[in-house]
Amino acid sequence: MTAKRPGRELDPEAEEERRLTRRTWIAIAVGTVIQVVSFGALLFGALVSLSDDPTPGAPSFALGFILAPATFASVAFISGHERAPTATLKAMGLWLVLALSLGVLNPVTGLCAAFGAAGVITLRREEWTSTWVRAIAVVVGASYVLLLVVLVPEAGIFAGAVTPLLAVRAGDVYQARSREREG
Repeated sequence: MTAKRPGRELDPEAEEERRLTRRTWIAIAVGTVIQVVSFGALLFGALVSLSDDPTPGAPSFALGFILAPATFASVAFISGHERAPTATLKAMGLWLVLALSLGVLNPVTGLCAAFGAAGVITLRREEWTSTWVRAIAVVVGASYVLLLVVLVPEAGIFAGAVTPLLAVRAGDVYQARSREREG
């Protein structure tokens, strides 16, 4: 239990909103850590598979493919998604389709877009948030990563690993600010 400061007491609704926001950021932090390891393992596996002996890449691919669903499950359950198991399964399917199809063109951007799209599904949504705004935020984030991969590959790889879930949350923050401005 946290001690309340005099003069800073919040009404129960504001306190609940603050708690949910904190929970969302914790989900993003935990999910991003797992996602970075999965992302790195998958990229390492892809890089090693290009060599003459692709055998060493198999354990990396396996680790990456195991941690991807763990990312989605952690985000869904920690953020308090009301249908976390279903959201996790949907995210896994979408991630697989996008990662394989877009990853052929550019592995970094493909994984970034796939993790971001899965984050749109798994991160708990407020009733006022739009899935489309989240999706647009992911597309903008993936485009930024593609630009970085072309211009500064090292920065692009790093951004591709950490951007997806942050882009989803950026879409939510944008919507919240727009809502506050409207009244």
